[in-house]
Amino acid sequence: MFCSECRAQNNLVARYCVGCGSELKHFLIDDEPAIVQPSMPTSSLMQSDTCYKSLSRKEQYQAVIGSNQDYYLKKFLEFDREGQGRPSWHWPAFFVTFYWMLYRKMWRNAVLYFILPYVALIIVGIAAGMIGGVGAPIAGLLYLALMVGLWFVPPLYADALYYNHCRQVIANAKQHTSHPHRLYGILSTRGGTSNLFIIIIVFISFVVMIGVLAAIMIPAYHNYAMRAKTTQAAALGQKATSAVDHYYQRHHQFPSSMQDTDLTQTLPQAVKAVEIDDQTGQINVVLTGSGSRESALVFKPVVQVGDTIVWGCSGQYIAKVNLPQQCQ
Repeated sequence: MFCSECRAQNNLVARYCVGCGSELKHFLIDDEPAIVQPSMPTSSLMQSDTCYKSLSRKEQYQAVIGSNQDYYLKKFLEFDREGQGRPSWHWPAFFVTFYWMLYRKMWRNAVLYFILPYVALIIVGIAAGMIGGVGAPIAGLLYLALMVGLWFVPPLYADALYYNHCRQVIANAKQHTSHPHRLYGILSTRGGTSNLFIIIIVFISFVVMIGVLAAIMIPAYHNYAMRAKTTQAAALGQKATSAVDHYYQRHHQFPSSMQDTDLTQTLPQAVKAVEIDDQTGQINVVLTGSGSRESALVFKPVVQVGDTIVWGCSGQYIAKVNLPQQCQ
């Protein structure tokens, strides 16, 4: 519903406006008008905090909790009777601890929970390095114990943690005002829930989706580019083997280099060099962009009776899926 004073939108069960702190018209406190001293002048009523019925502890909790009041209100009133929070299992804090803290506006706790595993990993790693090989298993067990603790301790104390957080919000709000209407508005604004966790989940999902697509597309593109290179290299290799065939038929030996043959074709962009071993006759068609390990198509000759040569093709540092059909 909307406030009649400032037109701010409020929850249907809200008692006071979150914008200006004015009492919403459909609400009375304990079935009584909020103003309890009608004999006082109107101007004095508007300026004096004593003219308004103070918020009860239950109403303060309702304002600061926001959604899911039935569950938390019951817990908080029990903690009030016992004088302190106590362990009690909380399933949302077990499955989505970090996001639950963000949802309940416990920013500092969420940040600490997020960075603690990384800080612990650094400390354990440094300790393991200082101790040496003997301490590595112990450091690993300590880190494992910490991760198990981060998984089970927060849901065990989540209700008590949120109880203390809400009490702190209430105490801080009371330092700013004792006016019940304004106090309710401050508690509703500083407490309640936040949709920031939804934004973070959407952002993380987007990043994960981009990562998955990249993990699929980048190797696929790399394979596509490599197949294009090997196709060009195979075509050049066929011409190189023919040139060597002709040279061998005339000289009965393999050439010392490809320049001795009649292969005059300009190297395509995908091919870095065409090399030949003058002892074995093996031809290597080296691909461009091979890095430290030269990727190449290897053509090996087998001299048969009558000085005829049969060529075999294989890949060097090239995945089988990227090889041309004749080289697989």
